Amino acid sequence: QRSGETHLEATRRHLAASLDADPEFAPSLDLFESLLFAAGDRTLPEIERAILARAVARAAARPHLLVVHARALRTAQRHADALAMLDRAAARGADRSVIALERARTLTGLGDSTAAASEYWRGLTPTTGVGRALYRQDLGWILRDDSLATFDAVPDDSVSVWLVRFWAQRDAAAAEQPGARLRAHLRRWVEAHQYFRVPSPERRNFYTRFWGIAGGTDCIASATALVDSLPLRAPEFPGDQRAHEPLLDHRGWLWIRHGAPVARTTVPSPAADALPEALADLGIVPGDEDRAQSVAIESWVYWVDGRWRAFHLGGSAVFGSHAPTTLRSYLPLSQGPWLALAEILPSYLKAALFLNPDVRRLIPNSCYAEIQTPVATMREDAHVAITTDSDSPRWRRPWNAAIQSFAIGAGTAPSRALVTFAIPARSLLGDTLPDGRLAYRLQFRGVAFRGRDGQRVTWDTTRTFVTRPLAADANLSGLFEWPLPPGTWQLAVRTWQAGDSSGAYALRPALAIPDTAGLALSDLVTGEIGGLPWAGGGMFPLNTRGAYPVGGELQLWFEVYGLAAGTPFRSRFELTPIAGGAKGRAVVSAQEVSDGPVTALRRTLGLADLAPGTYRLAVTVEAGAAVARREQPIVIR
Repeated sequence: QRSGETHLEATRRHLAASLDADPEFAPSLDLFESLLFAAGDRTLPEIERAILARAVARAAARPHLLVVHARALRTAQRHADALAMLDRAAARGADRSVIALERARTLTGLGDSTAAASEYWRGLTPTTGVGRALYRQDLGWILRDDSLATFDAVPDDSVSVWLVRFWAQRDAAAAEQPGARLRAHLRRWVEAHQYFRVPSPERRNFYTRFWGIAGGTDCIASATALVDSLPLRAPEFPGDQRAHEPLLDHRGWLWIRHGAPVARTTVPSPAADALPEALADLGIVPGDEDRAQSVAIESWVYWVDGRWRAFHLGGSAVFGSHAPTTLRSYLPLSQGPWLALAEILPSYLKAALFLNPDVRRLIPNSCYAEIQTPVATMREDAHVAITTDSDSPRWRRPWNAAIQSFAIGAGTAPSRALVTFAIPARSLLGDTLPDGRLAYRLQFRGVAFRGRDGQRVTWDTTRTFVTRPLAADANLSGLFEWPLPPGTWQLAVRTWQAGDSSGAYALRPALAIPDTAGLALSDLVTGEIGGLPWAGGGMFPLNTRGAYPVGGELQLWFEVYGLAAGTPFRSRFELTPIAGGAKGRAVVSAQEVSDGPVTALRRTLGLADLAPGTYRLAVTVEAGAAVARREQPIVIR
């Protein structure tokens, strides 16, 4: 090992020397093959490319070296040549599961997603040991360690069944046709490896922490825990000696986990002489040779976990300052990036206006609640970006619609899902009828997935809503009821207009319909005076908007199951704060008597003493020793 040379660099140099002396020397070829195959799709240094070129030129080339060469060809966008090299590797006896997954990625690069999906499944019948490790590495781009542990516990002969259920659940979560989510994953993987590779990764292997994170300024703590959780390393394949090198920057991680953003803002970073605090957040300090450079700041907007979230990116020394490569915990405190984000997410407009550069304050902007509150939201979003993957549709013009779902019924009563929606009229395109009314034609799809057995129930329907012209701030509201057997269902609903790239989507991860003859409750169906009438609740007025005004009243309807007529029970209603500035608490209890196997209850709760924010509404029913409970978030604005 020469001075300044890493162990791996020395290994490469000695391998090259030994194979120059004897190209057939088996120990060197064994080591070379194991090192390169385990490194996956990492860019090969020049010395390894030279050795590989000689090795694959031999008629008796080792099969996994041919796979390595195919990966390099794919990285160079030579997909047809990569397929031919994989065919040659298969003929030489390469692991068939490995060949199948590599062909799936290469065919995706050629635009043949149908053939790519077929190859993916072909590699699992059955899965080999090496192939299983490669499929696990592929899952590592979107799953956390706890989910990978579940995969690890699956017997070898059940890996295919597990993956079929895994991708079926994700199809259902996106309200997509079967197979769509796998094809999207393969496409995301190929695009991320094409566009978001870290330049010169071998020069960035000494980082254990990304230092350019925003934080540590006046009144805003450093995001140390967030920093330590950032995915600096790609999912490892056993034996990868280059695992310490970053492969993709954070844009690549976001792309694989969440797909292309629904919307994106790009603004220049603040000028070095105008906003030194913001530059310090970017890791730029006086004296840096790139002080005068302007690295773009980007915000990527997605719908994740039931609401719009923005992920923010800037430059860093870890992944490169040539582009917005690195996830930030919040935007720099200058008005430009915040105003750009507010054009997409109006909730940030107040903070953006607060950052007016012409207003001078005695204390730093970062110490005001107008900034600290949205910064807390941005940091929560950054955590979600790292810890989840999402399946929501990528609408170009997403509707700010409210879609709610409720589970009605039980094992002893007809069961179904009640879905309500409120869509802003300004988002919709309507046809004018001869009488002056408007006709809105909307398509709806609901997909319910039951995890315990993989059952999928799909509803596809097109409905035309005819109404008088609506005010600009009005909503088009409606409801559906779809039969569902008992069980815990993942329910995804999406709606759109034909020929338009806009729509709305909602996912409820756990819609539970009790499968029991004992005490149980339906979901808590929420309503408001003057709301949309629902015959299923005895003309109950549904609140389709999903929010209540300060000082208003909350109408509530639910069913109690499993009690004989005349059975006394006690009900308790409790509102407790969760988030968003919520303050106050309300508790009401009452003695009730059952009407029979199904008892419908309707109650009114006053909200006069509660501040704006999000609350947890919990209803508990007790009958002797039996207890049933349901919860529902309530938003007060």
